[in-house]
Amino acid sequence: TGVPPLISDPLPGAEEYNPTLRIPVVGTVSAGLAAIEEIVEADTFLHVDPRAAPPLANRSPGKLVALIVNGDSMVSDNAARMVPHGSQVVVELGATPEHGDLVVAWLPNRETLVVKQYQEDRSVVLRSYNPRGPIFRLGEEPIEVRGVVRMVQIFP
Repeated sequence: TGVPPLISDPLPGAEEYNPTLRIPVVGTVSAGLAAIEEIVEADTFLHVDPRAAPPLANRSPGKLVALIVNGDSMVSDNAARMVPHGSQVVVELGATPEHGDLVVAWLPNRETLVVKQYQEDRSVVLRSYNPRGPIFRLGEEPIEVRGVVRMVQIFP
């Protein structure tokens, strides 16, 4: 009949492919100075196909969490990329930031978790994209970088 037979046995050495990373949504992060909650236990999950999100490839799934952005300090007409209110950031916890990375940092004096651009010269500076947004300098106040943003998921 010209139809090849169906193969029911997997190819030798083949592994099952699961195309979805299940990333826990663990709370909110401030893009401004609104008081927010610390990271909490996940009650929802962001499902991401790592083939469609190269920044997540080869990252340890156990170190990835998602946070919902609250505020507008990471939005500007002049920014090459933005992190608008209501978007979700996927963060690799414990990753070491490089100059220019977006990070999530805990500001203990303000009891606030923020998303900012990390800059390092003579000292560490966390900047907003919005020119009216806050700037934080290590030395003027304690800053604890919790992780590096690997992906921004913007929802319409």
